[in-house]
Amino acid sequence: MCIPMKQVTPPTEKSKKLVTTLKYLLVAQLVAMALSIMVSSTLFIYMLFCCLFLYLSYTQLDFCSTIVYIFFSGSQLLDLMLTFGTFWQNDISISEYGVVPFVIEVVLTVYIITAIWIVFQAYKEFKAISTGSSGGMYSGLQGSRDQASAENYYGATGIFFF
Repeated sequence: MCIPMKQVTPPTEKSKKLVTTLKYLLVAQLVAMALSIMVSSTLFIYMLFCCLFLYLSYTQLDFCSTIVYIFFSGSQLLDLMLTFGTFWQNDISISEYGVVPFVIEVVLTVYIITAIWIVFQAYKEFKAISTGSSGGMYSGLQGSRDQASAENYYGATGIFFF
């Protein structure tokens, strides 16, 4: 996977709004990533990858990157839920753990749940665009790919994995 330098123009009004929303979400992801380093290095690494997948999803209208983002965010959410479960199981109070880390984990939990919902909405629209059911510029790619569009998408190597 390469980091694309040019952005695909969103063909529909809804996709334009979602691309703008994903740009704001990327900024929020960077802030959440800065907060997560105070709590867990694992969360920081996951959020770093999530920034890349958000960037790829809105620049290329790539529904596959949205699925990977949702998977990584779900892993982060599971990690946070396990932390909360450990507090409950071991009867650890917030003051024993620390108020600031606990508040950061609650904020990250709410953010991740919201981000998963927003990215899922983008997934539905980007998938509709790629299959042509939204009437966008990719409607010619529905069913099978012709040689010209396949070369534009995969490169002119002639090697395709379907």
